[in-house]
Amino acid sequence: MKNDGYRNICHSWFVVRYAYNCLYKFKNGIFAAKKHRGMIKYNPKTWLIHILSLHKSDTIRILWKELVSIALLTTLLTYLEITYLDHADWMKDLMAVYSLVGFVLSLLLVFRTNTGYDRWWEGRKKWGELVNNTRNLALKVASTDLPKEDKKYFGRMIANYSIAL
Repeated sequence: MKNDGYRNICHSWFVVRYAYNCLYKFKNGIFAAKKHRGMIKYNPKTWLIHILSLHKSDTIRILWKELVSIALLTTLLTYLEITYLDHADWMKDLMAVYSLVGFVLSLLLVFRTNTGYDRWWEGRKKWGELVNNTRNLALKVASTDLPKEDKKYFGRMIANYSIAL
């Protein structure tokens, strides 16, 4: 074929099928936006229903044995302390250690949450950049005077680029 050079150079540009299809549909008058489902809205006044349906939670189903054993251990230690260790001053120092460990764990959790959000935000920016670049490439290909068959090929290949990533 006479355009094998174009195809070999642009074989790695697989992304603009979406943009090319949008342009094609827009030009032919069949462009229709998909209905966005939106965010799930919860009523904060129905908190009792959510508490009563807690047994349906996957986390509770997986961790129920550990939760029950920790609750029983805590109950046993509290009973022993109240009944037999009325004047145990060494227990007060032990509580300070738990407070310190709780503070350190909360800082660790905050840093992990921030790191996860930063990664998500970076991925969102990169995806938006990819979409914009593929749309621009599709517009540039559509504005050239290549044969119609080559434009369709570029449309397919540009769309495949995002899948290849």
